[in-house]
Amino acid sequence: MAFGWVAALAADGVSLDVRVTPGIGSGPAVLNAVLLSALVGLVARVDSGSPLDRLTEAVDRLTAGEYDVDVPTDRTGEVGQLAEAVEELADELQHRERERHRSEQWFEAVFDDPNMLVALIDPDGTLRHVNETAFEYVDADRETVLGDPFPETPWWKDTPTEALERWIDRAITGEYVGYEAHLDVPDAGRFWVEGTFRPVVDETGAVVSIVVSARDVTERRRRERELRETKRRLALALEGSNTGVWEWDLASDEVTWSESLERLLGLEPGAFEGTIQAVERYVHPDDWPRVESAVERTVAHSEPYKTEFSLRHADGGWIWVEARGRLIADEGGDRRMIGILSDVTERKMREREARERERQLQRYKAYTDDVLDAIDDVFYVIDAEGFLQRWNRSLADVTGYSDAEIAEMHALEFFDEAEQPHIVAAIEEVLETGDARVESAVLTADGEQIPYEFVAVALEDLDGETVLTGIGRDISERVEKARQLSRLISNIPGLVYRVDNAPGWPTTFVSEGVADITGYDSAALERGEVSWHDIYAADVDWDWIWETVQTALERREPFQLIYPIQTADGERRWVSEQGRGVYAADGSVETIEGVIIDVTDQREYEQELEETRRLLERTITRLEASNERLEDFAYAASHDLQEPLRMVSSFLRLIEDREDGLSEESREFLAFAVDGAERMREMIESLLAYSRIETRGEPLEPVDLDAVFADVCDDLHFQLEESEAHLTADSLPVVEGDGNQLRQLFQNLLSNAVKYSGEVPPQIEVETERVGDEWLITVSDDGIGIDSGSQDRIFDVFERLHTREEFEGTGIGLALCERIVERHGGEIEVDSEPGQGTTFSFTLPAAADS
Repeated sequence: MAFGWVAALAADGVSLDVRVTPGIGSGPAVLNAVLLSALVGLVARVDSGSPLDRLTEAVDRLTAGEYDVDVPTDRTGEVGQLAEAVEELADELQHRERERHRSEQWFEAVFDDPNMLVALIDPDGTLRHVNETAFEYVDADRETVLGDPFPETPWWKDTPTEALERWIDRAITGEYVGYEAHLDVPDAGRFWVEGTFRPVVDETGAVVSIVVSARDVTERRRRERELRETKRRLALALEGSNTGVWEWDLASDEVTWSESLERLLGLEPGAFEGTIQAVERYVHPDDWPRVESAVERTVAHSEPYKTEFSLRHADGGWIWVEARGRLIADEGGDRRMIGILSDVTERKMREREARERERQLQRYKAYTDDVLDAIDDVFYVIDAEGFLQRWNRSLADVTGYSDAEIAEMHALEFFDEAEQPHIVAAIEEVLETGDARVESAVLTADGEQIPYEFVAVALEDLDGETVLTGIGRDISERVEKARQLSRLISNIPGLVYRVDNAPGWPTTFVSEGVADITGYDSAALERGEVSWHDIYAADVDWDWIWETVQTALERREPFQLIYPIQTADGERRWVSEQGRGVYAADGSVETIEGVIIDVTDQREYEQELEETRRLLERTITRLEASNERLEDFAYAASHDLQEPLRMVSSFLRLIEDREDGLSEESREFLAFAVDGAERMREMIESLLAYSRIETRGEPLEPVDLDAVFADVCDDLHFQLEESEAHLTADSLPVVEGDGNQLRQLFQNLLSNAVKYSGEVPPQIEVETERVGDEWLITVSDDGIGIDSGSQDRIFDVFERLHTREEFEGTGIGLALCERIVERHGGEIEVDSEPGQGTTFSFTLPAAADS
């Protein structure tokens, strides 16, 4: 009966109609407006405790928000029916209050979600509410954005307003609108969000508000981008490695091949039919039973699938492939096999070639045995413990032992006890470095010692064990020749040696002269009892000697060293060593040979020369100081001359200005005197400039010659324009120099090029070229030129090749140029022919970073 009843209340003869209609509302305010207004006129006229009084109390409780209402009264009569209606209204309100509470909880849960941006807007787009999470992405206060048009809030600064208005308009029609947008946050980068515009409707279906939600999908987009990149790289990897992917659905019996697999077989994408029967048609008939068996084992036991077989190529040929795969099942239990298939044709061909090589190796082994037995040198293979594993017939012939005896012998048993330490050291060297060379005497069965040279290298046998193999050669003849040579060179000053190119310089030969220089016996060096390290003085840089010799050997050049030694008596001597490498046919160093002579006396003489050089340098320093004082004097003298000269010029001009009393001849004489004074002033100023080159120059620093050249051209603008000069110049470099002096240098050279251009407009060209650590700069013109007899004196001070009537000037300009260039550590030269122009070339130091 709630929301639709009519009752008549009567009390003490007073009746009142009360009507409640649907749609008015359901809150306490409605009851207070309807029921309470209906009862207020009756309450004053009813007894306390009467049914109507109890009904009024129930209505007051409803008005106060208490919905658990029970009106104890008889349900018959009008008051009873009204009480029943009040209880029904209370039940309905209590139900609606619970629904409202749940809605509020849902609303709060959504708005408090830390992973979601949520806003509530009116249909007209006005922002009414926004959660805290949204403010993590913008620098704004809640108070400044509430009430603003939603498209104008900071969350949408990177989204077109038209798109937002379109989404709102669609939501107003009741449509759920999905969207994706981005927001650029300073110092944090770009964030991507994804969400909806969700309309909220009332009981009539009208949209009363719009909930805008968004989730941060930046990380998801990053993962999606990485996934796409991973897929792209996988596709490239499969394409580049001749590998394809396959899949077999056991339920549908459908087989899928990747495009890379189809291309592997020369097929167009999509040409494979996609069935097991199609697979069988591509597999070689001899291989299909093995493929089928492997697949059945995988399906039956879920074991990994791996097999190799041949596949028919589209060109009619066959390729070998390796197939790998595994059985997987999805949540529904459907099973499928997936895997990869790789082209292993090249590997198969290599394996086939390896088997063929093995067969050939066996044939050649028998052949090499015959060859090794035919050579005179001793061939041997020794294991890491020193026992012979293989040898040729020559070993038995040389030593006199039988093959059976050799099989039981250790390698050291072929040498005298005195030689065995050298053999052990050589074996250890082979094991450490991979190869070694040693000379020693082989001890035969009858006690004879035969000089032999052994060369050995470390190898691995078929079992992977390290063995030593090599050749031994009889050097009896060579040793005898060495002895004869030793006797021949015993009269040579100093000592002659031959050593191995190894640390310590193991000595194979040294002449008797070693005793005269070092005090040590030659035999002691050859046996290794004394090493070159024992002879070097304590302050000798051994690493420097080693590196110098190795560098020379690599370049196949001789080497020369000078270093101190300490003799057996403790005396310090200086020696000079000259040596060279002896090379094998393969370019390796077989040995080093050379001569060492005592240069102690020469060293002492050189020290005396060095002292003389230092004395000379001190003398030069004093001379330079004297020159500086002379330059200072020249500067001071030139400066002091200017004052009386200015006085003379001034008085001469005063006399010249007096028109009365001077004859024409007197005026001419005065003009000569004024001109002479002016020329003297110019010469003094030039002399001052010349004296200041060294003493008044600025420190050298990086100078941009382009800027200097531009300033000079500006200074000479009127001179260049008046002469109609045509000037071209390369891009000029940055040099170490004095900017003011370089400006003077260019100004003098360009001014001379214009001055001595002749009757035609001058053509001037400036060029540059890098030469090592310097820049070569040339200034060329097409002027009158200089004859060869005068070129060596044009840089002298006050030297003129022409009269003042022909060309003005002091004759010091080129002298200034020369001195400026010399101060910069460069040189200046002239190349000229009369009538063919002149070229001045000078060098300047390049800047450190140019």
